[in-house]
Amino acid sequence: MEQVTLEFIANKLEQLERRLESLTQQTHEVLSFEQAVQFLNISSSQLYKMTCKRIIPFSKPAGKRIYFDRRHLVQWMLGRYKKTSKELQSQALEHLK
Repeated sequence: MEQVTLEFIANKLEQLERRLESLTQQTHEVLSFEQAVQFLNISSSQLYKMTCKRIIPFSKPAGKRIYFDRRHLVQWMLGRYKKTSKELQSQALEHLK
């Protein structure tokens, strides 16, 4: 029983550490490559391909390390907003007036 309690506590601590790390990332304005991978919830190879193809905004101030502005990533993620059917109908009705 003592071992189960220690495992439970260790598990809870690990969960809290992950949450704290996530919250810390949300407050950083400039993200490293690794932080951007976690923020976007994608693989490293996928992010690397997106930077090579210049699909996603990034900075490379010293010519080696890649950095990302969190605000630009949010804008990029929300950039291709798709309207709902209701919004499209409302827009069409507005256009007909």
